[in-house]
Amino acid sequence: VRLRSRTGVGRAATAILDSSPTAMPWFDEVPRDDFETSLFAKARQLEAQGVDKDRIQDWFRGERMAHAKTKTEAEKKEKTKAPAKAETGQVTSKTNKKELCEIACECLNDRGSHVTYLACVAEKLRKRYYNPSNGQHSAGGPRRPMSETADGPRPEVSYKKGEEPDSKYAPVESRTAPGMPSTAPVVRGAPRPDVSWWQDGALSELWEMKFPKARGGVDGKTNAQRGGAYEEIAEDQSQPGRKPVKVKEIDVAKDCDCNKGSSAS
Repeated sequence: VRLRSRTGVGRAATAILDSSPTAMPWFDEVPRDDFETSLFAKARQLEAQGVDKDRIQDWFRGERMAHAKTKTEAEKKEKTKAPAKAETGQVTSKTNKKELCEIACECLNDRGSHVTYLACVAEKLRKRYYNPSNGQHSAGGPRRPMSETADGPRPEVSYKKGEEPDSKYAPVESRTAPGMPSTAPVVRGAPRPDVSWWQDGALSELWEMKFPKARGGVDGKTNAQRGGAYEEIAEDQSQPGRKPVKVKEIDVAKDCDCNKGSSAS
C-alpha cells in the first residue's frame, strides 16, 4: 500500500517506526498550517476507506517529520540572510532573571483564571515566545516553540531517562511532533522544572520560581530539587565545548522588586 499526501511528498508507509499512540492526531489536534490541513484531510480520507490505522499513523508521522525538517532547514537559511533578532541573540542570566521577575510580578498582581502563579507565568511565556500558528495550549497561549531548537524560555518541560542503565535525562518529546516538548501535564518519573531556557539552540538554564504564600513563607522545594534531579539533568544536557547548563532559583518576594514594576534585584 502506498500512501500519498496532497502535498506531493508521496513516501510509502513501509514500516512501523514506533508503537503508534491510540489517539489519532488528525482527529484530536488542530492543524497548524496549510500543509497539516491537507495532511489531516488525507488521513481522514484514508481511514474512511478502511486503510489500517497503524499504517496511516506511520505514514502521517513520516510526512510530519519530513515537513518539519524541511521547514527548519528553510528557517536556518533565512536566518543566515537576515540580521539576528535581539530576542534570539546572546542572552545573559541577568536578562533572563529580569524577565522572569517581570512576569512573576504581573502574575502576583493578577493571575487571571489560573489556580497557581506558575500556571500564569507559563501562559505568559508561551504567548511571548511560542509559535502563534502552532496550535493552542489547553492552559492558554500557543502550544509549541517556534522550532525544535528555538532560543528562549520553555515552561514546564519534563525530562526523563531512557530504559538503558546508562541513559541520560532528555526532554520528553511530543508523540505527534518529534523534537518538540510534550505538553502532557504529568509524565510519570519525569522531573519538571518551572522554566527551561534555550540558548544557541540548546538547553542553557533550568529555573525554579518560588512564590510567597498567603499565610507567609514561600513555596518549598520540590522532591526533584531535594533529590538533586535538576543538577543531574543539567549535567546530562551539558554539551562539550559549551558552558555547562546552570540550575537557578528565584524567590519572587526577595529577588523581584514588584513594587517598582518588576525589576530583579
